[in-house]
Amino acid sequence: MSYLYPAEQWVEAFAVTLWMEVPVYLLFLRRSKLSFVEAFSVAMLVNVFTHPALWYVFPKWYVFPAPFDSFYPWLLIAESCVSLTEGLLLGLATRRMGWSIAVAFAVNTLSTTVGLIR
Repeated sequence: MSYLYPAEQWVEAFAVTLWMEVPVYLLFLRRSKLSFVEAFSVAMLVNVFTHPALWYVFPKWYVFPAPFDSFYPWLLIAESCVSLTEGLLLGLATRRMGWSIAVAFAVNTLSTTVGLIR
C-alpha cells in the first residue's frame, strides 16, 4: 500500500475505475445504437458524477455513530446507491432501464471487488 494523500488516492482509484468500467459500458452503450463518441461521453460522465460522491460524500455519513460495526455494510449501501444512479443515467441514455441497471450493478461489483483486493 502506498502512502498517498487522499486526493492522490482518489485519482488512483478513479483511474482504475475508469480503466475497468468504461470498456464494459462502451460495449453495452454501443449495442444501444449510440455513436462511439456518445457512448464514451456517457460512460465517462456517469463515473465523473458518481465516483467523487462515493469517495467524498458517503464517508461523511460513516463517521456518525454507525448502526454497523463494520465498514462493509456501508460500502454495500454506498455502492448500491452508485450502481442505481449509474443505471438510471445509462437508462436515460439508452431507454433500456432494466438492462442499464443490471449492467451498472455488474460493472460496479467488478470494480469494487478489484478495488478491495488491490
